[in-house]
Amino acid sequence: MQESDGQLWSLQDGMGSVNGALVLSLLAQWALVFFCIYNLTKTVQMVVLVTVPLPFILIAVMAIYGLTRAGSTQGVMAYIDPTNNPAAIFSLDAWVDAAGQIFFGLSLSVGVMIAYSSHQPTKSKVVRNTWMIALGNSMTSIVAGFAVFALLGHFAHTSGLSLEDVASSGYILSFQTFPTTFALFEGKGAPQAFSVLFFLTLILLGVDSAMSLVEAVCEAFIDNSKFCRKHVPLVVLTFCSIGFLFSIIMASKSGYYVLDILDHFSSNYLMLLGGGMSAIAIGWFYPAETLVQQVKSHCAEDAFWLPFLWTHLIKYFTPAVLFLLFGYNFVRDCMTPYNSYPQWALVCFGWFPCLIVPTLAFGLPSLLWPRPAFIAKDVRMQKEQEMTTSHSAAAAAGADPMDDMETVRTNTSDSVLTMKSMVQEV
Repeated sequence: MQESDGQLWSLQDGMGSVNGALVLSLLAQWALVFFCIYNLTKTVQMVVLVTVPLPFILIAVMAIYGLTRAGSTQGVMAYIDPTNNPAAIFSLDAWVDAAGQIFFGLSLSVGVMIAYSSHQPTKSKVVRNTWMIALGNSMTSIVAGFAVFALLGHFAHTSGLSLEDVASSGYILSFQTFPTTFALFEGKGAPQAFSVLFFLTLILLGVDSAMSLVEAVCEAFIDNSKFCRKHVPLVVLTFCSIGFLFSIIMASKSGYYVLDILDHFSSNYLMLLGGGMSAIAIGWFYPAETLVQQVKSHCAEDAFWLPFLWTHLIKYFTPAVLFLLFGYNFVRDCMTPYNSYPQWALVCFGWFPCLIVPTLAFGLPSLLWPRPAFIAKDVRMQKEQEMTTSHSAAAAAGADPMDDMETVRTNTSDSVLTMKSMVQEV
């Protein structure tokens, strides 16, 4: 943020004062998120009918318009031609950014996919849905890339600048480069129309992301607490309020830098580490072969060839790549502070919330909560009581008790197998 004297505010100057207008905007945004998901899937399924397809339409409109403008070819070639910067392909920085993009786009390692999939029918086609989601996400990103670089090429052509000078990244691209590009559009009302379309797309995508992240956390509490199941709106309100309170810091003069640090550490550490640990948990402790058998049994689909040799990829290749990228980031940031930010800011807004807090969140419950084996034992005891009760009822009714015993024994076996899978996963 710039001061009245033209000097740029930095983290070396402290956090600075809070902008009241931004706080009100944050309050409105979190209120919108609350009303979108206050009853979870019952309200979300109506909201997504608007918030999901509309950004696709807006991105397609911007891509078509951008590709028809003068200079768009220059931008598109910079996007698809690897010979423009061949060194970037072999740079780990590019692959780290690509991994972060995929993790954000698919909402991996943040519980969103697990929360949403828990509402799917037992016989739903898991393999088919996985293909659709992964390919749909990638195709959307590719089309959005054409829209972005076509508009950047047009901006560079009309302003007489090189593409390297206008192709900035991050929030500068969204809030400075694109508004300037739209202002140069020819045609009555075109600058205003595309400005509205662009920022409407950003708002809808932001609301969608916030909805999914908050809903994933709420689902975890609702699934494990009777009180939370009876007071769903209260749970949603609580977490939306917590989100609003923590986001007030973004409305300060240093809010941009805080957001930049959080974005860097969450994508380069939190998601990579979470993805690697999840791959190890599923690949080795569930294990992956069991998951493939369960998918084949329940969905009549073979997950082994998704996309090929899935069990070997999830056990070896995926964790190796993710931990390699994680280690590279860790060494790089330890040697050179990210963007030359002060250490106190990197610790408070980077290392602490994105590494220390998640480690404690997963480590402490394993020490304080009952072991999974105890849970499995309780379930087995409950099933044995049900078998005894069923046996007595069948004998009193004059029926053959062995039939009911066999049915209950089968159910008990299934439950124990399920609990074994839960124990292995934990």
